[in-house]
Amino acid sequence: MTLSRLFEVAAQAVDTASPTNAALATTHAGEADAVGFAADLQLAAAIPSAELVEYIGGSPYLDDIKLGGWTLDAEGQVEIPQLPGLGIELDIEQLARFTPDARHLLVA
Repeated sequence: MTLSRLFEVAAQAVDTASPTNAALATTHAGEADAVGFAADLQLAAAIPSAELVEYIGGSPYLDDIKLGGWTLDAEGQVEIPQLPGLGIELDIEQLARFTPDARHLLVA
């Protein structure tokens, strides 16, 4: 499902919910990689009823390929990335561990 479609579904849930029984939107990092997790964070930031994004660390696809990794604050929250696009930069050296030529993945 595309991010656009997920946003539409979440918007419908908010539109049809009563103010006292609003639907809670929760995204899941099912993609289990840094790009999918960044997309989930951006989606959650755009949905008023989203309070949580699932994050299970320990995967090199999730933790290592994002330049600088992910940082949790004292409350266990991940900051929404602020760079253009999905808000993250990928670490080409770490990507090279998983593909023979990671440079082609970073072509704009």
